[in-house]
Amino acid sequence: MAHPEQAEFFNRVRASYPAAFEHSRVLEVGSLDINGSVRDMFRECEYVGVDLQLGPGVDLACQGQLVEFASGHFDTAI
Repeated sequence: MAHPEQAEFFNRVRASYPAAFEHSRVLEVGSLDINGSVRDMFRECEYVGVDLQLGPGVDLACQGQLVEFASGHFDTAI
């Protein structure tokens, strides 16, 4: 991950909400992996990474507000 504080935050959230990190549908807006990613913290999830340009960790290149999925499609958004 990019920052130790980010890793600590996600570890705390995962400890409190473990179901959100396994077998769920996850949307990450701002997913371009420059110095690490939180994607590895999610296990057996449908994970869609969105950012302005294609690159590592990006599945869909567009502005986050333009992502078109049905309401309620994702269980977790980050």
